[in-house]
Amino acid sequence: MTVIFSWGESWSFLFAWLTGFGFINFCGMVILERPFVSDVMLNFLRKSGTSVLKNKFSECFDGLNFVENDLAANAVKAGEKLYTVSENALSWIYENMKDSELAKQVSMMKNKAEFRRICASLYPDFFFKEVALSELKGLDVECLPFPFVLKPSVGFLSAGVYVVENKADWFSAIDDVFSSFREVEGSFPDEVIDGGRFILEEYVGGEEYAVDAYFDDCGKPVIVNIFHHPFLSGKDVADRLYLTSKALFDKYRERFCSFLSDVNGLMGLKNVPVHIEFRVDGDRIMPIEINPMRFAGMCLNELFTHLYGKHPVEIFLNGENVDYEKMWKGNESSFFCFVVLEKDDKNRAFSLDLKKISDSIKNVLDIRLVDNPNLNIFGFLFVKIENADTEEVDRLLRLDVNSLLDA
Repeated sequence: MTVIFSWGESWSFLFAWLTGFGFINFCGMVILERPFVSDVMLNFLRKSGTSVLKNKFSECFDGLNFVENDLAANAVKAGEKLYTVSENALSWIYENMKDSELAKQVSMMKNKAEFRRICASLYPDFFFKEVALSELKGLDVECLPFPFVLKPSVGFLSAGVYVVENKADWFSAIDDVFSSFREVEGSFPDEVIDGGRFILEEYVGGEEYAVDAYFDDCGKPVIVNIFHHPFLSGKDVADRLYLTSKALFDKYRERFCSFLSDVNGLMGLKNVPVHIEFRVDGDRIMPIEINPMRFAGMCLNELFTHLYGKHPVEIFLNGENVDYEKMWKGNESSFFCFVVLEKDDKNRAFSLDLKKISDSIKNVLDIRLVDNPNLNIFGFLFVKIENADTEEVDRLLRLDVNSLLDA
């Protein structure tokens, strides 16, 4: 009898044999890509020896366990776990995993309209509509269901997101879309921010939350991070501040875990990390968007490291559960905050004054500076707030970045 293997089957068998006998040391892979990777992430990768895809961006960093493209692609096809630090890495999946189930799942999650269609059975009365950029000006404003949200079908970092409450908001949003949407074009490829199509969807009230989780090899969700994302107003969509606390985990972990199980019943994800954003209004949990193959971007996910002593990527790659009692031991009444220090047109020529930061903000755990002219960000602060001080949270939310500059 002659047994014929396809190349994919042959490689899967060979790769399993080589790793099983120690000829290849492979336990998941990470793709580094612009616009940002933290020193904490790099130190984890160096210390752990985790495989890192060799590309133009990752070659800027020394001491990493580089893997050539073909080996990396075949390893992922054979079932190795994959984590990406940036949306920019998704193009690698589309190019190297064509027609794979993973590529289809990633595309499904990145497209907000497609994700809405997938979840439609969970929310049969929820309004959403996808339109082409060229069609926006032709929509009949009299038929629009105010209030609603206008955003790109594929997007990142709240780029091009508008809360539209009335006709004046609508015309203002349309003008802004056509005049300024392409400001972020140089930092992200079309797979990440594509101005070709937009989605109009029902405005969801309530508070906004975000979750980092992964689906294990059985499709069961494992929650790593839960963040509250407060805003200054109903129209505010800025990524200015996120916070986490034991009270937040106690209140929402089981609810969010149940919700993720329901959603994954429609998607069938296994060994995939995600960052998903929700609005919660009473008993209603409404997903805003889901970002595949990563946890929270721009190092927000590393709040977990301050609490748990491990990098969250290590938890995913090793398939570990999180010991939530250990996570919050000794910090039961504290808030842990992630603050984004944004640039604007008037202050981008200056830099942060570290002494001003330490003098004006208590318990700064870490300061991460960003040296990327394509990002309107000076850096990030990791801050611990004692005794669940909500007034201090509000002060950080309203923080004037100009007061922290060397001007």
